[in-house]
Amino acid sequence: MGYKGIIGGTLFVWASLCSAITLAQRVEFPERPKSPEKTLSTNPTPLKADKVKTIIELEVIVPANGVSSLVAQQWGKKLEDAGITPLFRTPRAGDGQVMDEKRIGQSRFVKMHATLEPSGKLTFPNQKSFTLSNHEKFVEWVHEIEAYGVQGKPDGQPVWGLTQAQFEAVFAKLSLPLETDTQGKTFTEALKPWENLHQFPLAISAQAREDLLSRELLLPVRQNVKGLSLGTALAIMLNEYDLCFYPERTAAGNFQIRVERQKDLQRGWPIGYDLESRDLLRQKVAPALFKVAMVQYANKPLNEMINEVEMLVGVKIFVDDTGLNEKSISLDKVLVNIPYKHNSPSLTLKSACFQGKLTQQLLVDEVNKPFIWITPFNPQISNPKTNEK
Repeated sequence: MGYKGIIGGTLFVWASLCSAITLAQRVEFPERPKSPEKTLSTNPTPLKADKVKTIIELEVIVPANGVSSLVAQQWGKKLEDAGITPLFRTPRAGDGQVMDEKRIGQSRFVKMHATLEPSGKLTFPNQKSFTLSNHEKFVEWVHEIEAYGVQGKPDGQPVWGLTQAQFEAVFAKLSLPLETDTQGKTFTEALKPWENLHQFPLAISAQAREDLLSRELLLPVRQNVKGLSLGTALAIMLNEYDLCFYPERTAAGNFQIRVERQKDLQRGWPIGYDLESRDLLRQKVAPALFKVAMVQYANKPLNEMINEVEMLVGVKIFVDDTGLNEKSISLDKVLVNIPYKHNSPSLTLKSACFQGKLTQQLLVDEVNKPFIWITPFNPQISNPKTNEK
């Protein structure tokens, strides 16, 4: 039967409404064809970093009292062994924390001030410090600066090793809307809007490419992410192929959109943002989701019900294909049964997803456009022994 009720003074019936809309307008959940393409139509591969020569200028500030000349001589030898010719000097008025770099052509000039403490420790502005006994770590750090500049290697750093300004630039670019359809296109055809982001070229890792070519993952993109911002849209589309992405700062200081297998990356670009993190109220973001009407479903395939909810409330619904495949859940095999009662589309969808061992969440993209994300329900099972006191 679907939904029937009065919302805003208008009588409506979900089932009648949906039957009046043409099939072309509906968001379908087709089965994937069984014969994948054998080759990529384009060859997106990781970019090779430009060769950059790093020149380090280090001034070691030695207090007038408390540091032995022998310690200074020993550090001088260690620094020269690391390829740095330091300038040892006494403190000057106006000495501050200096650790910056300047790029001129293919050369990177790094300027650093370090303080030689009375204990013999060499301390830098970024709170890094080294002793003569662990100078090997200092050499490793110097090599990292030679390769990546003063920001260091991005691995393991917050926001992928980007500065606030760099992250904001990437975020602004990925906040632009996707203006082309993706549903039914090949993987490489669907990627073209992101390949045209000239400031941030697209780079697919060798492992991800190997999976695309060998695991029957070159099937058409199933969901249409048109209308979402580029960041969230790409995250959803890549998820269909068990992939994810992040903004990578290369050794040369350039940026690219790096695509990796999900299992190879600890933290990729998010599939949307929860409302609390944006200080948004769900009733204002998607008011139609919470308007109550009469509802009834009997053995309704979940994929059909999702279509109905999406068209009724005007909020796109996307599905975690990777998660559903792992759990062997097929939306057209989940039959929804809901007794005749007053309910909102949000609660009805929640109940339907529960029947399919799924969960749904209202999220927003980079510019706060709402969408619903459906993914398998993964209950957190606590260990009774850890709760014992």
